[in-house]
Amino acid sequence: MKRKVQLLLPLIFGLSLPACSTFFSIGPDAPHNSSAFKSTRDYPVVKQVPRLESFSEVAYYAPYANANNDDVLVKAKQMLLDDAAESSVEVSGATSSEASRPETSEEEPDLSYSNTDYYDEQGRLHYPIEIKPTYTFSDFVYFDFTSEECDFLETNIGNGLIHGLMVQTEIYGELMIVLKNEDRYFSCFLNGGGGGEYRFSAHKFIEGFDLVKDFDLKFPINVAIDGENYDPVSIAFGRQPAFSIDQESITREGSITVSVNELRAHFGLEPDPRFE
Repeated sequence: MKRKVQLLLPLIFGLSLPACSTFFSIGPDAPHNSSAFKSTRDYPVVKQVPRLESFSEVAYYAPYANANNDDVLVKAKQMLLDDAAESSVEVSGATSSEASRPETSEEEPDLSYSNTDYYDEQGRLHYPIEIKPTYTFSDFVYFDFTSEECDFLETNIGNGLIHGLMVQTEIYGELMIVLKNEDRYFSCFLNGGGGGEYRFSAHKFIEGFDLVKDFDLKFPINVAIDGENYDPVSIAFGRQPAFSIDQESITREGSITVSVNELRAHFGLEPDPRFE
């Protein structure tokens, strides 16, 4: 059954899902004024159509399903039209309707789901995230920074202009950070906080729709927070020098329950049978 995208007020969400109200409650001086969560700018520009094949992507793009965000929708659809026009020039053995479909991953989605934890061949422990038609996220904080010569980023998503997001999830009731460089993502969960920073750890990261624990990858990612406005100020990877966060890039959003397939439809993607 098709589900509507719901934009919920932070106050209502805080009453119905108390576990997700902890985003700004690390430390005694955290603000409790919901006005701090209002958007101050447009969401980051969509420069390429997402694949929405991972929990990280769903979290990052959830607010884009907002019906009032027409400019993003127009840009995304225009990109799809441009891609379709290019691919229809010469497609051997394909019909015109097949040529006009947006490009998707060559691999078919894994339709199986098991809630059983398991170890993979590398000895990493996987906790499958429940496949549901909708997911709820809250307390979005988008931000940008530019990295140089960061070994961790180079290994995982590359250096350059990085689009970041800190967001509270209903999954394990934890705060997640998403780091995006073009179509590459790295996401992991909070490992502690206090003293004016959030401390994330790379050993609890997202892979597809699994939370993966790799205890050989206890690598710290620390985000320094402005004590007055609770805006992210800088981000540091291990012992390397911190990168300053562009304060003009910070955008906030409150609470959103999003239908995965409606989000996919928003970007012109075919529905994923797993979420029907």
